[in-house]
Amino acid sequence: MRILALLIWIYYNALNQQQVTMRDGDWKVLAKLPLSRIKSVDQHNPHKIKDAPLTDIRSLRSPVTLKRKRNSLPPTPQKLAELTKKLTKHFEELVHNSHVWGQSK
Repeated sequence: MRILALLIWIYYNALNQQQVTMRDGDWKVLAKLPLSRIKSVDQHNPHKIKDAPLTDIRSLRSPVTLKRKRNSLPPTPQKLAELTKKLTKHFEELVHNSHVWGQSK
């Protein structure tokens, strides 16, 4: 079984470091968000997230199977550049188009 859809999620209130993660088929891409811990996104802090750059981007090929067997392989420089561009694009779309509670449009 293969996952073909793109999935992106953001950990604002992570215990260690804030992180953005994207799963794109067999590829997993991780990036750090250089922010202090944010308990929730509200009218007081959306600019912090919207202006935050993604740093320390790394990726690995990690196919998901029914048995959860992994064959982790690093990407080529070209593949990493492609995945970085895709992650950045989808992160920016997500944070700029998400509703912020308590903020009027």
